[in-house]
Amino acid sequence: MILTTLIAAAAGCQETVPTAVPMTEADVYSVESYRTPDGCVLEVGGVGRFSDGRLAVSTRRGQVWIVENPLAENIEDAKITLFHEGLWEGLGLDIKDDEIYVIQRGEISKLKDLDGDGRCDEITTIANDWGVSGHYHEFAFGLPRDSQDNWWMSLNVSFGDPEWWHGRSTVPYRGWVLRVSPDGTVTPWAVGVRSPNGIAVDSKDRVFVTDNQGDWVASSPIYHIHKDSFYGQPKSLNWTEKYRASGKLAHDEIPPPEASVGREAPAIWIPYEWSRSTGNLFEDRSGGKFGVPEGQFVVAELTNGMILRAGFEEVQGQTQGWILPLRQEIGSVNRVFQMPDGTVICGLTNRGWGGREPADGLMRVRYTGKAPMEIAGMTILDSPEPETEDGEWGAYGFELTFSAPVAAGWEPSTDNVDFTQYDYDYWWEYGSPERHTMNMELEEATLSEDRTKLVVRSFDLLPAMCVRLKLSGVTSEQGAPLLHDTIAYTINQLPSGAKTNAYVAKVVPPPPSRGDTNAGVLRLSWGDPFGQFEYEGWEVADAKLDTNDKTTFTMSTGNGALVNSGENASAYVTRGSFGDAHVHAEFMLPEGGRGRVMLPDVGAIELADSPAKCGEYGGSPPSESAYTQAGDWQELDVYYRVAQQDSPAFVDRVVLNGKTIHEGIEIADATGARGPIRFEGDGLIALRNLQVKPLDRPSEEGEWTFVDASATWDDWDLVGDAIFELGQDEIVGKGALGYLWTPLEDLENVTVRARVQVNSNGAGAVIVRAHDVPADEFQGYAVRLNATFPDGALTGSIRAGELSAPVKSELIAPDTWVDLEIDVTTPEAGGETTVVVSLNGIEVNRTVDPDGDHAEAGGLAFRCDHDGTVMKIRNVRYRTK
Repeated sequence: MILTTLIAAAAGCQETVPTAVPMTEADVYSVESYRTPDGCVLEVGGVGRFSDGRLAVSTRRGQVWIVENPLAENIEDAKITLFHEGLWEGLGLDIKDDEIYVIQRGEISKLKDLDGDGRCDEITTIANDWGVSGHYHEFAFGLPRDSQDNWWMSLNVSFGDPEWWHGRSTVPYRGWVLRVSPDGTVTPWAVGVRSPNGIAVDSKDRVFVTDNQGDWVASSPIYHIHKDSFYGQPKSLNWTEKYRASGKLAHDEIPPPEASVGREAPAIWIPYEWSRSTGNLFEDRSGGKFGVPEGQFVVAELTNGMILRAGFEEVQGQTQGWILPLRQEIGSVNRVFQMPDGTVICGLTNRGWGGREPADGLMRVRYTGKAPMEIAGMTILDSPEPETEDGEWGAYGFELTFSAPVAAGWEPSTDNVDFTQYDYDYWWEYGSPERHTMNMELEEATLSEDRTKLVVRSFDLLPAMCVRLKLSGVTSEQGAPLLHDTIAYTINQLPSGAKTNAYVAKVVPPPPSRGDTNAGVLRLSWGDPFGQFEYEGWEVADAKLDTNDKTTFTMSTGNGALVNSGENASAYVTRGSFGDAHVHAEFMLPEGGRGRVMLPDVGAIELADSPAKCGEYGGSPPSESAYTQAGDWQELDVYYRVAQQDSPAFVDRVVLNGKTIHEGIEIADATGARGPIRFEGDGLIALRNLQVKPLDRPSEEGEWTFVDASATWDDWDLVGDAIFELGQDEIVGKGALGYLWTPLEDLENVTVRARVQVNSNGAGAVIVRAHDVPADEFQGYAVRLNATFPDGALTGSIRAGELSAPVKSELIAPDTWVDLEIDVTTPEAGGETTVVVSLNGIEVNRTVDPDGDHAEAGGLAFRCDHDGTVMKIRNVRYRTK
């Protein structure tokens, strides 16, 4: 049963009637930022309160800070001091009996100050009965307590190369919700969560967990947790008694049987446009001091930088409910915590995930006492019984409660009530679009006599669907419009009739396997971000919008962005020359900022601090607004083709922040010229994650000779300790230093092509004009295969004796196939030699051996450099000149 308390009727000092002036969220909720110590990057993972009103804050960077006087009238009077550092990701915190408990990646720890100097002296392990493998993303979240003093925590699945999009559970209990008793006993409670960043226990001891969109998770859900229930991400099933007893492992891409029978449905699916990275949540128990009816929930959202408001109800034994925005433009809200006076403390972090600025820090949000015209809540309605014995049952529907009476003159109709129903796909792919979207026909839409409630009904309403209701033109009697005009509801069950076994996220045939999403991509700004560019006046730093002057950035030491901060900074121009390509760039602008991406043969995509202008192309504005705001990281993808002899240049698609803003544009006057890609800023601009995937490849015309290893394997020689094996259509090299020599000889002026890959921290080489020497030496031009091993010579580097031309940019991801080309030319016998290396058809390195020390003709060899290396080689071919 929904609470119908009006938002404004909470405390005597607050207004009870909305003002006639249209309100903004800022009018209703103030947002203030605590001053952090110099040099402190406060990426908040947990917040707790001592009995004397001080706060303790844990961070992703392993620190715990104490906040004194957090409710000071002047926020500048609050003081933040360091209590401890060196923990392993403090992504949850609780204060019990005025002592601090922090959940780290591998344990729950008690932190104690023994001598009263304000610093931690003793750390005690409370519980650690779960696994840590070292994989990326194995976060641990918590620590709310229930009425029996049990802590609740949740564990992230892990992700890693090469198929990073598939979540893993390689150690117990990744992807589980756990209960931890006061004595530290860990009880695995529920299974099937993915990235369960938020967890809360309400006044009824119900446990709620938020999750993040991804594989098997269609959008961002809020789960009501039940013992031994399965919530959808299959990999954590591996640690259930059933799977362990059978030796069965959950499949990466085929839904488990539990997905169709026995999966627990989320209580709420948060629409994607409202939440892409959900943080934690809490039940408001302030008695209305935060302007929210007691018992409703406040939910943190990181990517969109906001908090939301939600309510739950039980329908035929299942929890379901509604959600809508509450306060936007706060920052990357990861944690929310309520103080006794209603103030909500918001802990920020985005960890480079692209949340709203500010990206870190501690904020407080306070209700100003000004009452908005708002949707107070929503409840599902049963179908009315027929008035006669042979009559028909009525339609199911909803009742919406407003915070004040609706003005006379507004009556609900199909013109001002947009009633939409949709569902999702349950599959291994990352998230799901809304499916089966239907605008429902209104059977009834009526206001209550006091005009504070709206009833809408439709015979189209179905269980196992989501509903979005948007109201137009609603105002209070004083003329104040709705602060938020859209609300979403998740229908797991209808109030009567047979219970459904269907789900909002419905099992569908699995999509095709992705293969390697990094294949063909050059990561131009990874590692050394300058190595593949011509530039002046750019620097690498951590950058964010200056809160005191939003027309500029504040800069600090770090590697989060490339910024044109120098005097008379130039464009940032690729050294490589590109033709058809998919260009990916992430950029951030200050207020009033402008820039552009100049593409060969097709022109400029304009970047501007304006939703109406950002993404403008050829004088045409974007088809829809996709830009968010100054200080946010924006994601741009452009797919284009240069002109060919028989076809014009074409911009196939321009996508900004996931929205297609241009499509299918033919360029009439293009010349077909390849060229560099230019990133320009008319003033300050920040860039990161610059990637290009060439969509064309060099011609294979001419007399290419393929090296058929399977036919000549007995003639290949192995020198050293490495192991080289002939697999199906590929050669695999493993282990310590060693060479594999092909039977080829007398290669002089030659171009060699191959498809190659190397694992993370592995390294090897392809050697042209190779000569047979001891295994700890080599002679010839060696081109390095090295994705990440930290020795300063990554894939594409050239070495020949004393000659060294390193590539320091991590152009190729680990375990990723790359088309390698090595061109060696000595115009005059014994003279100067030029070596050119191309990756995926783009020249990335060129050097000249002036003395021709390696000018003699030689063979072709492959080298494995050290233990742990796994390198693979396919389609080796060469062409002599």
